[in-house]
Amino acid sequence: MNDMEYEDKAAKLMEVLESRKSFPDYIFSRRFEQHFFFDLDICSSDIVICAAKEIILNCLGTEVRVAVFSFTERTLLGWLESDDDWSFKIGAMSESLRRSGDYNGLILIDDLKKCIVYQARPVDLGILAFDGSNNWRAISTVARDCFVDAHDIESWLTGESVYGAALVNDLGREYLAALAKNYA
Repeated sequence: MNDMEYEDKAAKLMEVLESRKSFPDYIFSRRFEQHFFFDLDICSSDIVICAAKEIILNCLGTEVRVAVFSFTERTLLGWLESDDDWSFKIGAMSESLRRSGDYNGLILIDDLKKCIVYQARPVDLGILAFDGSNNWRAISTVARDCFVDAHDIESWLTGESVYGAALVNDLGREYLAALAKNYA
């Protein structure tokens, strides 16, 4: 494929997002089977990047290709292959963005639109949404520790854990309740 074909394919991948919606609304143009949230910066957190890669490869297979977009301009920054060092490549892409004055987040979408990693800004919650969850049990404990789902958020809203109570205080009860409802 030449560069123009990659650009055209990348533009079609962005169709999975609803352009005028943001959290806690449902931001995708279709429903995904699984939705997991993270609260570290996808641009620089090696642990979140590696955990996302593990989930994507385990659930979608090793032949997957992932396009990386800037959140701000929605421009294609590059592609990730299964055997790439995703932490290095994502770090280089986000560093390039920062040098240009863009301090927002990234969007990663596989070439079949079965998986998306979305984070508007490094200080915001991010989401990993995907189909093909048949291998979820094969995911490591580290990957499971990086992400939470709507059920976890619902338990935080009960106020029974110190961590959950702190997140309710930081993010707001209404915001978390909307996330739990929209991404259940």
